[in-house]
Amino acid sequence: SLEGLFPDQTSKRLASQQELANVESAKHFLEVACSSAIPSGDQVHAVATYKDGQSSDSDSSDGLASDKKAPVLTLEERDFSGNLSDCEDMKHNFSGTIGGSFSILITARWDAFPHWGTLLDFGSGAPQDNIVIANQANTNTLAFEIYRGFSQRYRLTVPGAIRLGQMDTYLFMVSEQGLMRIYRDGEIIGEQKTDLRPSPVKKRKYLYVGKSCFDQRAPFQGRVQELKVWTGIAFEW
Repeated sequence: SLEGLFPDQTSKRLASQQELANVESAKHFLEVACSSAIPSGDQVHAVATYKDGQSSDSDSSDGLASDKKAPVLTLEERDFSGNLSDCEDMKHNFSGTIGGSFSILITARWDAFPHWGTLLDFGSGAPQDNIVIANQANTNTLAFEIYRGFSQRYRLTVPGAIRLGQMDTYLFMVSEQGLMRIYRDGEIIGEQKTDLRPSPVKKRKYLYVGKSCFDQRAPFQGRVQELKVWTGIAFEW
């Protein structure tokens, strides 16, 4: 056959086909990772904006340039039993404000998936200007929520992102242009562009770690090894 006469060309063509298949597979993974199982009617849009494995938008246009600031909030490592009283309210150690663009770095391990087990909830009510990180329902889907005021909610979910019993490092970010991103251990696993403009910088009544402002949501059960919060985009992996 002609393929037998030109083995080099055949190998190159097969390699090119495999590379294309790998790109398509990666694009499919990101589309699934950024899809959100949210009931209709919520103001939530999960969109994967990737082209050939890269974001179709530059960091500068999305406001993701690092500003290298020191964190405004940190938490030392500790375990959380899943009891409602076993939590931290970081407002006792922080008199500043959080709002606009921000970054949250968390190294944590989930030991169970209680109903909306909430690792972090910075807000003034249920809902009122909340920033939430939790497992969705009773699953290993990671949910990153931002509420503006009492009604507007934006949620980015990443199915399968939480590995039960395993310590992972997550970076959650939102830019002034409304781009939400989640990284895990140095790799981007979820992204969505919204019409979100983060709430103005303000004091929040509660800065909970390990529990939620919402009564119907369960406390977090596991371990937080590190938690840091920055105003602005602290860095990108």
